[in-house]
Amino acid sequence: MQHDVFISYSSYDKTIADAICSKLENSHIRCWIAPRDILPGKEYGEAIIEAIIDCRILLLVFSVHANESPQVRREIERAVSKGKVIIPFRIEDILPTKSMEYALSNTHWLDAMTLSFGMTYDYGKEAIILHGGFGRGTEDYRAIASMFLRSPELSDTWIWNGSTWKQLKNNPLTLLNHDLAYCKRINQNIIFGGWNGSQRLDKTYLMNGEDWNLADSENGSGPEARESHSMVYDEKRKEIILFGGLTMKIEFGQFTKANTIALDDTWAWNGSDWSLITEHAQPKPRYKHGFVYDSKRNKTILFGGYDGKEYFQDTWEFSY
Repeated sequence: MQHDVFISYSSYDKTIADAICSKLENSHIRCWIAPRDILPGKEYGEAIIEAIIDCRILLLVFSVHANESPQVRREIERAVSKGKVIIPFRIEDILPTKSMEYALSNTHWLDAMTLSFGMTYDYGKEAIILHGGFGRGTEDYRAIASMFLRSPELSDTWIWNGSTWKQLKNNPLTLLNHDLAYCKRINQNIIFGGWNGSQRLDKTYLMNGEDWNLADSENGSGPEARESHSMVYDEKRKEIILFGGLTMKIEFGQFTKANTIALDDTWAWNGSDWSLITEHAQPKPRYKHGFVYDSKRNKTILFGGYDGKEYFQDTWEFSY
C-alpha cells in the first residue's frame, strides 16, 4: 500500500515521532513509520527503501539526535536520490551538520519549538516584564540558505500594565531560552543564562531602569552556562531558586563530539551572589520543566520536563 508520509526520526525521539504519526493519521494522512510498519521476516534496510520509494513526502523529525544519526542521514540521502519532497520538522534549536545541510539545502523548514522568551511579574511596578525570545523573522534572515523560516533571537524588553504593552529601551541583550524572575525582597528583576544565537551563557543580568546590565558581583562561581532552565522566587527563603537546564559538553577523542546534557543542580540568588544548594540529587536532570511558588503552602513546586530521551510527569517540592 502506498503511503503519503514516511517519518524519519532518531530512536531517542520515538515518543515525538509516534505523536506526529498519530496526529497525521487522525487527519486521514497515511504514514509509514518504523518499526511499526516493517512486516515480520522483512529485512530492515529493504523495508526502509521500499517505503521511501512508495511515499510522497519524507517528514524528518529534526533534533540533535537525528542530526548525529547515520541511519537518519541515509534515509534523507535515499529520499533525495528518489526525488521525494522532504519536510524537516525541527524540534530543537540546532543547525544541521554539513552533510545534513547539503542534503537539505533546498528544503522548506518547519519549526516546532517553544517561543522561549523570559517573563515575570514585577511587584514593584505592578506589571509584567517580558524579554527576548524568537521573533517573526524575515525572508532576509537565514541561518543557512534553506532555513528561512528560522526566526531571529530578540533583544527587546516590554512591559504590560494590564491594558497595553510598552517597549522599554532597546537593549542589545539578545537572548532566548533564558529565564527571568523577580526578587521581591529587593525589588530586582534578574535574567540568567540562555542562548544568544551562537552560544549558551553563564551570565547574570539585572534590570536597571529600562536597561539590562551585567551583575557587578559576578565572581565566576555561579551556575554553568545553560538554557531552558527555570527560576522562581521562593518567598519563604527570600531568594530566587534555579533548577536544571540544558548545556553542552565537548568530548575530545578520535571523533570530537558535542553532547547536549540535561542538568540537575539547584542554585539560589540572594540579590548579589549565587550559591549552590544541591548537585546530582533528585529530581532527575531535565530542562523545559515547570517551576512555581505555592504561596498558600509556602512550597516551591517543580513539574515535568525533558532530558533529551524521556518526558517526565513527576511533581517535586523543594526542601530546605
